[in-house]
Amino acid sequence: MTKSGTRGSDEAFYRLAKTATEAILKLVGVAPADQYCIHADTLKSKRISPDIVAIPATGVGDIVIMEFQGYHDPYIRYRVAAAAFLYCMQEQRSSALLPAIIFTERSFQHTALSLDISDTTGQYRLCGRFREIILEDYTEGQLLALDPRLVVLAPYTVPTNMDKNELELKVHGWGDLVRELYPQEQSHAQVDLPMLLN
Repeated sequence: MTKSGTRGSDEAFYRLAKTATEAILKLVGVAPADQYCIHADTLKSKRISPDIVAIPATGVGDIVIMEFQGYHDPYIRYRVAAAAFLYCMQEQRSSALLPAIIFTERSFQHTALSLDISDTTGQYRLCGRFREIILEDYTEGQLLALDPRLVVLAPYTVPTNMDKNELELKVHGWGDLVRELYPQEQSHAQVDLPMLLN
């Protein structure tokens, strides 16, 4: 099932992760999540760059390499693995690492190839598992129960055939909640995300 319309961008997710770091990390399953600093990394001159790198401010906990996936890409797991390996190598880090992919639709997860690299003898093998979240599998209530600041991801939870008037009411409600939960200077950037439904 392909959803129509523009559903988001890396920049919008980055803004969300910067302003609601703890909420996004809760979604990925990191707890406690309030001790992380968010930034986007471009790893040297390579063209592999994760959407988000979250580093524990205290040095205790997993480094989280996150990718928000809103389209069909068979090699998304490979890109995330490559970004994770490059990050560890370039930053000289060997601590715990959590690669996470947040898919906006289940079909995008189904398109992604399993990370399974092995030689022809089968003696040497690299396999990868990732924390994977599919936003359309959540209800709006589940996201809000996890953390109300995740309201900006609520558009990914609505059925594609929702009545236009009902959707419009929801969008207004999400916008009101965003303005309530985020400081004024941040709410203008955040409120744009639900409006991307078109």
